[in-house]
Amino acid sequence: ARVELVVESDLTQPVALAGGEVRQVLLNLALNGIKVSAPGARVTLRCAAQERQLRLEVIDQGPGLPAPLAASLEQGRAPARSGGLGVAVVVRLVEQLR
Repeated sequence: ARVELVVESDLTQPVALAGGEVRQVLLNLALNGIKVSAPGARVTLRCAAQERQLRLEVIDQGPGLPAPLAASLEQGRAPARSGGLGVAVVVRLVEQLR
């Protein structure tokens, strides 16, 4: 399915970070967003600097996460079952980056 991929960034300078881990997190979340989006939908990758943090967002037009999965992500723990390894990998990598 074809979707429109949009990248929005307010970064004006390079940011020192763990490139491999951040790339994997962004890739997993973007692929999930693309997978649940209808043909012709938009998936937006947004990054912004907030004080000493980098904020990454993947915004899609899919149905949203099931409540238990969303809760586990908000609490920073890997879900018991997510239907795939992508979400668990994201949680693990984000915890490593903190």
